[in-house]
Amino acid sequence: MIRVIPSRLLLVLGYMALVFGLSSIPGRYATSLGLSITGVSALHLPLFAGLGWVTLRSTRGSLALRFSVVFVACMAYALSDEWHQSFVPGRQFSLGDIVLDAIGVVLGLVAGAWVAPGLGSGRHTQDG
Repeated sequence: MIRVIPSRLLLVLGYMALVFGLSSIPGRYATSLGLSITGVSALHLPLFAGLGWVTLRSTRGSLALRFSVVFVACMAYALSDEWHQSFVPGRQFSLGDIVLDAIGVVLGLVAGAWVAPGLGSGRHTQDG
């Protein structure tokens, strides 16, 4: 069983709102900031690593179950993010970005578990 920490869930939702905001920037503005299409795509890796991290850290329970549930939830968000981008001028749905999102989420999960491996076992009384 997984337990969600409500105060940390707010951080996850805020992080998702940040990603949504960045995804809403039209392509022409990204290029005016000096970012190429490759540069914009490269941002998916750290952004989704952060999403995996904060989402994992907002849960408690079996680490294996948390990894699975958080990965699926983050990838569902990644798919919705790409779908959203298909409506933004100068942006498009990209399978390559989804692959980068998946790699980022896995890196965030591993880092989140590695930094404080004892957290999440369900044996802690504090939300940490």
